[in-house]
Amino acid sequence: MGTEPLVLQSALKREGVTERDLLHAYALQLGYLVDERHADGPMILYVGPSASGAVLLEVGVLGRPWPGLVVIAHGMKARPWVLKKIGLG
Repeated sequence: MGTEPLVLQSALKREGVTERDLLHAYALQLGYLVDERHADGPMILYVGPSASGAVLLEVGVLGRPWPGLVVIAHGMKARPWVLKKIGLG
């Protein structure tokens, strides 16, 4: 398997979301969708549990990273529209 994902500071700007939470949610993802609304290209939004399991998180991964590198650029509590799109809400 490849290296551990790179977590950008932009993914940690929401209160209460830690790097550990995002890596846990990414590793145990329950579903995903491709969000094409970003000017810099698509972002893949994964949903998975926080490290404590108490909260479902969105983990936004850049859709065009460097080969072999996963870049997490977005993290927050999963929004209702995202949960609905992936069949969890």
